[in-house]
Amino acid sequence: MPLIALTTDKDVIDAETVKSVTSILDYELNIRMVTDPIDADSTVSKLEEKIRRVLGARGPLTARDLRRYTHADRDGLWAFDSARKNLIAANDVAKDGDEFRLVVPT
Repeated sequence: MPLIALTTDKDVIDAETVKSVTSILDYELNIRMVTDPIDADSTVSKLEEKIRRVLGARGPLTARDLRRYTHADRDGLWAFDSARKNLIAANDVAKDGDEFRLVVPT
């Protein structure tokens, strides 16, 4: 916070400085969560985690966009379909019409 206050020519740390630093830290956390390596044993479990992360970061997506953003063609469509079905069965992902969305636990 002192560095942000200094670079914005402020003598004290005010609410605006705190808000700026908080938004920078939130951004960094989101980037780290998205780029964190996936620790999974099988192709299907890796795709399950990719699906969770993509839906969490981008919101509801069609099957085509979900496939594109998870790079499912690299691992195979059977594995992608299996991962998607597993997540729906576990109630981690819901299908609303043509879109898939992450289910947030309450």
